[in-house]
Amino acid sequence: MIFPFLKARFRSCATRGAQTSTTVQRSGAELDRVGRKGSNHEQQEQRQRGVVMAVVAAWVLVALGVGHTVVGLVRFKKPLAEAIRAGFVGQFVGYPDRRTAFWFIIFGPLLVMGGHMAVHAANAANRELLKIIGFYLLAISAVGSLAQPASPFWAGLVSALILISAGYGWIS
Repeated sequence: MIFPFLKARFRSCATRGAQTSTTVQRSGAELDRVGRKGSNHEQQEQRQRGVVMAVVAAWVLVALGVGHTVVGLVRFKKPLAEAIRAGFVGQFVGYPDRRTAFWFIIFGPLLVMGGHMAVHAANAANRELLKIIGFYLLAISAVGSLAQPASPFWAGLVSALILISAGYGWIS
C-alpha cells in the first residue's frame, strides 16, 4: 500500500465492529420476531461496512489531494521557481502560468482537508457533516468532470456519492 498509516486505519475500522459484537444463536421464533432486517449483529455488521466505505472514500480524497500537490509541483516547477525567485509575494498576478500553478497546487491541501473532515465525520457517525462534504464534493466533481472529462474528477464523483449515501444512512 502506498501509505502505511492508511493500512492500519482501514484495519482498525474494519475490526472495530467485530471486536465489540458477539455471535448470538437465535431460535426460529426469535428470527421471526426480528423480521427482515436481521439480528442486531447483522445490523451492526452492515453499519460497520457503511462506515468502512465512507472512510475509504474519505481517504481517497486525501490521496487525491496529495497527488494533486505532487503533480502540481512537478508539472509547474518552472513557473513556481520563477515566482519564488521574484520574491513570491504578488508574483502570481499578471502571469497566467504562475496563476494556474498556484491554483492547481492549492487545491491539493483543500482536498486533503476535506478528506480528513470526512474521515472524522464517518468515525464520529456525523451524518450531517458527511452529507455536507458529499454535496460540495459532488458539485465540484460534476463541474470538473464536465469541463475536463479525462481527469480524476470522476474519482471525486464516486467518493461524493458514497459520502452522501453514508450521510443518509443508505449504506449503513
